[in-house]
Amino acid sequence: MKRRSLQRFLRKILIPFGIILMLFTACTREPEVIRTETEKTEPVSESVTETDPETEKTTETETESESESESTEDPEAREESASENTADTESESESETESSEETETAAPKNSHEGEAVFFGHYMNADIAALNQRTLNSEGAHLYDVLSEPSFGAESVRALIEAYSFPETAYLGGEPRTDDRTWEIMENRNLSALSEENFGIRYALLTDNADVRAFPTMLPAKNELTEESFDLLQESGFSLGEGVIVLHESADGAFLFVQGSNYSGWIEREKAAFCGFSEFSEYLSAE
Repeated sequence: MKRRSLQRFLRKILIPFGIILMLFTACTREPEVIRTETEKTEPVSESVTETDPETEKTTETETESESESESTEDPEAREESASENTADTESESESETESSEETETAAPKNSHEGEAVFFGHYMNADIAALNQRTLNSEGAHLYDVLSEPSFGAESVRALIEAYSFPETAYLGGEPRTDDRTWEIMENRNLSALSEENFGIRYALLTDNADVRAFPTMLPAKNELTEESFDLLQESGFSLGEGVIVLHESADGAFLFVQGSNYSGWIEREKAAFCGFSEFSEYLSAE
């Protein structure tokens, strides 16, 4: 009886105690996987290379010996070394200069390759050759202003007198009279033309210039209308063209000139005189 009672008592006490112990153990135990990973994980530590004190002393000794040997070198040797360095630097600078000069020399070629100059203008070489042949042909009435001039007093007189005064009804907006016509004819200043005082000059035009048959800007018309043509107007020269000055009017306001394709009178104020070298350089420039 007592034995059974003891057994029941132990069961009542031990069984709950065992259950509590099992729960406590389960709660305090770490999972197996976490424990395994923790075991595999190793702490990372910085590797520090220890230097042997004797090695450091040896390196310092070698450095000191090198500096002492450099300080005890012969001064002449140092000077030679410095001069060699200077020579190397100079040679490098010379090579750089040469390369820069070569680069400048190898600049883009003239954009006018395959072209030729005719009367100071660049054009296709074939066209320029055709123009030159036309220029040299008889009766072309073209003139190369850069060529050696072959003018004389008599030839210039012939050019001036080749123009005849037109028989128009009006001159300068008024009925034409013989006296007024004679005044213009006299302004040609033909009496001043002689071989003794003849000479040519060169000029560049500073503005567009009318080429007139006589030294006057008065229009000679048959009708007083804007549509009526001025019979004294022959042609025109453009700004920058070069002309050979052959003669001057009596009042000094007009010049008789020879251009590349025409000869006649122009206003003096539109011409700038210059030497042949300047004249040729300007007309031959790109």
